[in-house]
Amino acid sequence: MIPYLGGLNALVRTLVLCLSVTAIVTWVLMPRLQRFLKKWLYPPLQALRGRHRRRAA
Repeated sequence: MIPYLGGLNALVRTLVLCLSVTAIVTWVLMPRLQRFLKKWLYPPLQALRGRHRRRAA
């Protein structure tokens, strides 16, 4: 992709690259990472309930 953008202005080239990387991360990479890390990102409700109880003195 970079050789095709070589003739463009540096500002336009940077804009195109930033937009394409943002789109790839947002719509391709992050949904797959969320599915892969689902158990760590969203633990079961039972695990959250036990974690926040106060101990009796």
